[in-house]
Amino acid sequence: MATRQRHGSTTGQGRRRQQRQQPRQHQRAEHHAQPANGQEDEATQRGIHDEVPVGLVTGPFVAPIVAQPLFYIPPSNAPVYHPVVLQYEPYVPFVEDRGVVAGPEYVRLLEASMLWNLYGEQGRGEGPQRGTGEPHEGAHDNAPQHMVGAEEGHGDVQQNPVSAEDPWEGLENEHYGPVVTSYGTVSIMLRHCVRVDISVHGAVRVVNFPKHCTAAINSGGECSCICHPCGRVLQQGGIVHMATGTRLAQISIRGVTFTAFNHGLVYLVDASGTKSTTERFQILSYDIPLNVFAYEVPQGAECFDECFRIVREAKQKTSRNGEEIWIVNGVRIKQTPWGDVQVSRDSGRRVIWTSPTAGTISVNTPIVKSAMSCDPRKFFFVKVGQKRLNASADAFTVRNGSQRAGFDSRGRLILP
Repeated sequence: MATRQRHGSTTGQGRRRQQRQQPRQHQRAEHHAQPANGQEDEATQRGIHDEVPVGLVTGPFVAPIVAQPLFYIPPSNAPVYHPVVLQYEPYVPFVEDRGVVAGPEYVRLLEASMLWNLYGEQGRGEGPQRGTGEPHEGAHDNAPQHMVGAEEGHGDVQQNPVSAEDPWEGLENEHYGPVVTSYGTVSIMLRHCVRVDISVHGAVRVVNFPKHCTAAINSGGECSCICHPCGRVLQQGGIVHMATGTRLAQISIRGVTFTAFNHGLVYLVDASGTKSTTERFQILSYDIPLNVFAYEVPQGAECFDECFRIVREAKQKTSRNGEEIWIVNGVRIKQTPWGDVQVSRDSGRRVIWTSPTAGTISVNTPIVKSAMSCDPRKFFFVKVGQKRLNASADAFTVRNGSQRAGFDSRGRLILP
């Protein structure tokens, strides 16, 4: 039996009854949705109405997990110390146990390292005047060392020199001409306190006592150096290391790289221009001329026999204009009446020149030409082919062909 279902009327009284019931239902739903008095603020504080990201499960005991970024490195509270290079170890950093960075140890007092054993035997060489300047144990001997800070830069200028006493005065009167030393070398003491050391194999070292500068060329001729109060140069084959003041530079096949102690970047000047790069500079804080000169000095009785033969065959003459010329073991030594000394070997292809009055010293070889002087307008010059470096009291300039860069007097980078 079919049953009838009640249908809402779309017209008449049924339609009006549905319209009256719908507002009542909406009001009842809104009444249930509103919180009680004082509960809305608590709900807001608990974050009930906050939007929850899709896919994140929340609950009363579940906290959102924050993932650490890739390559995350936790911060460290430990202080960071910059590595400081020590004497005779060019690339070893050192930090004291107390956390104080140790400044670089520079070479012993220059005049103390180049005195003769004569003063030690006479009792005048106690303390800082006992070094001989000849081949010895180097860093492990008892010669005094001079400590300066990293901001003082390179050079042999002493804070408390003993040069005022001039302990070498009178040496040329007592031992003028070539003599054989106890280290297997031949030494020629010239006028104006200039000494020339020659090894059996032809290595040469020139010491300018009054102006505290030294230059040397090894026996093979592929290595040379200069130590001067204004800076240092070490040439090893095709690589030249330089240091003047607080500036470091290096000439290699790449070009010319340079930086400064208080500068955070290293710059490369090549044929294309100037750019920042990375470089490992060698610290020249040791007795470079002694290393270059005495690296291949032979020892033994045969060496001394050869030294005595060299002294016997040495020749000396005086020219009409007063120049004194010595020929010792194939090395030509010429000194002018005012004291300038020129030492040449290999038919003039390698020359060392120094002036005891002007404080200038230079080395010319087929690879490098370097010169240093006490003139503040131009006291440092190095040239290797088209690569060169000039330094003065006002600027530090590096050139590579037509490209140029450097530092000004305030240490700021200058570009053309």
